[in-house]
Amino acid sequence: EALSDAGVTLDDLDAVGVTYGPGLVGALLVGRIVNHPLTGTVCRGQEKGYFQFGGSTIVLLLQKHVSLPQEFFRNTAQGWETRIYWGESLLD
Repeated sequence: EALSDAGVTLDDLDAVGVTYGPGLVGALLVGRIVNHPLTGTVCRGQEKGYFQFGGSTIVLLLQKHVSLPQEFFRNTAQGWETRIYWGESLLD
């Protein structure tokens, strides 16, 4: 349905990304995505969250078996952001 809505076919795509989590990605200058706790029925057009101003979103596309610093996972579990600077190596 998404391909049809976009007016493309699988032949038009070079790659397909898959997420195993909620799959929420912000936009430039979005520091955080805040999701409302939703229970029961969700109606079309109902707000499910909002963007808070504050930073940028970086999406990492990695091959399997790449090891990232545990700091990323610890900070995420605490609800903290991890500052990453331009040119900084992210691999252990």
